[in-house]
Amino acid sequence: MFHVEQPLLDYEEMLLRVNPRLNLISRQDVGAFRERHLQPCVDFARLEPVLMAKSIVDMGSGGGLPGIPVAILNTKARICLAESIQKKAEFLRRVVNKLKLQHVSVHADRIENLRSDASVDLVCARFLADAEQCARLAFPLQTGGGQLLLIKGHEEKPSKTLTGYSLLKVHTLSGQKVVWHYAKDS
Repeated sequence: MFHVEQPLLDYEEMLLRVNPRLNLISRQDVGAFRERHLQPCVDFARLEPVLMAKSIVDMGSGGGLPGIPVAILNTKARICLAESIQKKAEFLRRVVNKLKLQHVSVHADRIENLRSDASVDLVCARFLADAEQCARLAFPLQTGGGQLLLIKGHEEKPSKTLTGYSLLKVHTLSGQKVVWHYAKDS
């Protein structure tokens, strides 16, 4: 059975209300939002590397998947939702404010323009771009070690290495999704 907390239900309601205008998820997926989108992101938020991270950047956050479920379930991490499309970034700001996610910031610009005072523990992306491009975008954010987690469809095959990263594991999520878990090379 799908178990959600009230903030997840509030987030779902907000996303589905604005989706016809902002196109945050496919119109075909609206009726299956929990199964296809929310539950896999809740599963993602419960992965050990996500729970252990002190700082997380969600690249190309779009409607906040996986960043908002991660923020709801991991209140100890500093989380940055990076989204360059201004109307989507504004939606993310409204969600962050309504849900009182004080540990979350919204970067309303391209990920290449994100500057951090500290290295980011974990960078994640959900269907943003090919894995190599995601690695190139994540690399400058992680001055020390770090992890890159990419949510993909189950039929896709991960590369063993990306520029600056090596594959550690493939995690399985619900909704026919997987996570390619990379560690930054020393």
